[in-house]
Amino acid sequence: MLTETILRDGQTSALARHAGRRPAVGADRLVSVLLAGLLLGALGCSGGEPAEAERADAQSALDDGVAALARQDYAGAEAQFTAALGAPGLNADQMVDVQLSRAVARAHLGHYEQAHEDLNQAELGAADLARVHAARSYVYALEGKTPLAEQEWVTAQELNPAVEAVGQ
Repeated sequence: MLTETILRDGQTSALARHAGRRPAVGADRLVSVLLAGLLLGALGCSGGEPAEAERADAQSALDDGVAALARQDYAGAEAQFTAALGAPGLNADQMVDVQLSRAVARAHLGHYEQAHEDLNQAELGAADLARVHAARSYVYALEGKTPLAEQEWVTAQELNPAVEAVGQ
């Protein structure tokens, strides 16, 4: 986890260990501040809260994407999920949900590289990595990569035995 690499002054940071030297006094604090800023920005905590109308637009696009996916309108789902990701107003968990769902839609459209990009992004913010591995298993299955699909499913179940299969 990223927060595990943020160390207090006087300890050697992961970056310095890789470089084979100790950081200057205060370097770890600087790294901590920079990483915290990046994390807050990535999580949408940059200070300005989206307006209620923007939140409603993002939620509407998310809901429309879920409905399109349910009726197997994969192009429509991809478009709605892309709109939801582009609109401010989704929280971190919703962003992960949208990325996983868009990955499934893209895989059904044969856009496997883009689907894997969505899965990689979702993995960075996911609280439950088992869901990411379950979705990746499904994408690999659609690609016809059965051994990789099985491996990802085993990983998903090891992380969370109660994880639900995607697409079922």
